[in-house]
Amino acid sequence: MNSPRPVRSFEQWYASLPKVTPRYLAGNHGCYGTPGLAPLEEAGWPHLADELGTSRYFAADGRRCVTFRPDEQHLLECALHPLWEAWARPDGLRSPAWIAQFTTDTPPEIIGGFTAALAADHTTPQGTPHYLTSPGEHEHALHPLAAAGWQPAHRAEQWGFRAPDRQAEAHYRPAHERRHPFEELRCGPVWIIAAQPRTSPFALWRATLTSATPAHLIAAFLTALAEPTGLPRDPDDLPDTLRDHLTLT
Repeated sequence: MNSPRPVRSFEQWYASLPKVTPRYLAGNHGCYGTPGLAPLEEAGWPHLADELGTSRYFAADGRRCVTFRPDEQHLLECALHPLWEAWARPDGLRSPAWIAQFTTDTPPEIIGGFTAALAADHTTPQGTPHYLTSPGEHEHALHPLAAAGWQPAHRAEQWGFRAPDRQAEAHYRPAHERRHPFEELRCGPVWIIAAQPRTSPFALWRATLTSATPAHLIAAFLTALAEPTGLPRDPDDLPDTLRDHLTLT
């Protein structure tokens, strides 16, 4: 009698896949949100899930939240639909101090750089939680891209960097007036990070972060963005429109 074939875990299946470079064009194909949610699970954040599958992870203090909406993946044709949202607030009774949103095809491994930094529990010497510190200098947030050899893409009042292959970029535009984070997202967030294949007139994905987002959290996302190692993906899950822009190893 043949023994039943052992069932592979997600981690085993994921590790066995070919690696896709550049990682910022790997999309969200086949890996669901697991790599982006793993840091929250490891930090012990409890989560609530509704009947549609939307998951909301809250830190124990109730002041940090990450929402993942897999029920809205049917909107894949709307590539810039926000599938992820993260925020932090001073206390449980106040609105968010800042908001970050990541659209459908943002690679969850890159989001994982952000969620890992957000889930850390440490304070400044003055006792301020790290996720509520002042936003700091945009140069600090952009430093990982400069260190990785990305090309400066500054213009007018906008500072930024572009990937050497010109298929991803990050830009900071200073705010001239203070707005509520939700209003800022509608009117134009100060941070926009995106990937766009050379032959496409549209962005593959976009991350938007409001002005009060601490620089070290943005830097964590950009560090994961600029990491040169590829991301595991099943070749059968990759759309034909991206294949000419990717290398599988």
